[in-house]
Amino acid sequence: MLMKKSIMNAVCKPYSAIIHLMKKRLVAQLSNRLKTFVSLENLDEKQRMLFNWKNSAMIKQAVGEDVTKQLVTITQQEKSLSEANQLLDKVVNRTVSKLYPDVDLSK
Repeated sequence: MLMKKSIMNAVCKPYSAIIHLMKKRLVAQLSNRLKTFVSLENLDEKQRMLFNWKNSAMIKQAVGEDVTKQLVTITQQEKSLSEANQLLDKVVNRTVSKLYPDVDLSK
């Protein structure tokens, strides 16, 4: 996992030059939905924040507060976060395959 993350960090810095127009639009949309710039560090931080927010909302729900709107927002942001992670994984895998054809990405 650490090796994959370090490879992803090294490869994703110039990712904007690699992603074609459609993916750039998707990144812009995901960035807008997540209210953060799409990068590995920001996505990790957003995941941590969503986890904490969801736990807080669940506790409030257990106490009897209505948090339906919050839970819907959390679910939508989790879905967007998943899409952004998948997009970064595709970019990294494609770039690593180009730069290092001997590396087996299935591990």
